[in-house]
Amino acid sequence: MESVGNYKFVKVEHLTTALTHPSGGGSSNAFQRLEFMGDTVLNFVISDILMARFAQDSEGSLSKRRARLVSSEVAVLCALSLGLDARLVVGPHVNLSTSSALADAMEAVIGAIYYDSGVDACYGFIETHWGPFIDDCTTAPQDAKTALQEWAHTHKTAVPVYTEISRKGPDHDLTLTCTVHIPGLELPRGVGEARTKKQAEKLAALDYMKRVG
Repeated sequence: MESVGNYKFVKVEHLTTALTHPSGGGSSNAFQRLEFMGDTVLNFVISDILMARFAQDSEGSLSKRRARLVSSEVAVLCALSLGLDARLVVGPHVNLSTSSALADAMEAVIGAIYYDSGVDACYGFIETHWGPFIDDCTTAPQDAKTALQEWAHTHKTAVPVYTEISRKGPDHDLTLTCTVHIPGLELPRGVGEARTKKQAEKLAALDYMKRVG
């Protein structure tokens, strides 16, 4: 299958690279280069769309909207809506529900589209598949950690506690695992794996939010 969503690849090898995670035998350098370019293009396109959509917003408000729309949480939701969870090649130890692999692959796919057809193709892809999240972004939204903090406050529970439980790999290809729980709630901890502690904690918060409903 040479398509992702509304985009059909000219050179399928671009897509193959984007959908072969380093843990699944892909080239770490090639995958991460696509991811880097995809992240860059996503930030640019979302910024351009927000500038046009929210013409009266201040820089601070636009920044908050963009931070949400380019977050790992939204990238994962877009990846799931496109069925990338069934197509991404990962190693047996990678849990797609708690790792950043799907978010990374989503960015790599955007990078692959850029190298396949250029920025205009990326614009059309992002505008279509990020569209529902942009339409829903009528107020500057919160990230998962802030949302969990506010949930705890509203329900008068203890504050969420984050714990880094492991670090794997060299500094240039590091994977951190963090957990979060709310003391007093008898629920499994939320778990997140990513390259930075901040991102791992956000994914852990997102995982935990699913548990608290």
